[in-house]
Amino acid sequence: MSGSVGHPWPAKKTYSRSAVSCVTNSSTVADPGCIDGKAAVINNGSNVDAASLQKTVDKLNAAAAKAKHDDVKAAVQAISKDYSQMLTAEKTGNVPPGLVDQLTKDGEKLDSLCTLGN
Repeated sequence: MSGSVGHPWPAKKTYSRSAVSCVTNSSTVADPGCIDGKAAVINNGSNVDAASLQKTVDKLNAAAAKAKHDDVKAAVQAISKDYSQMLTAEKTGNVPPGLVDQLTKDGEKLDSLCTLGN
């Protein structure tokens, strides 16, 4: 260790944003709320009809109940609320203003908590 000034590690270490993010959200990725919540959206996303939307809402509510982290629970509940509004829109023909933007925002939050590398 010639040239060392008392410690074997570099004086300054930089980390990539994705590595830091991976570490900060790794505990939530395995949260049952994340696993089941994402599955509810992915597995029921091929049809947009009242029955599939209701099934998605039901599965999202069940996923939120299983969540171990408060932030995961809140994110899954937000997505469930968005899907409930989509269900109402499907039945009535009235889409609430800003629903698509809210769903996008809530989906990004869920992804940030439930996907490695975000």
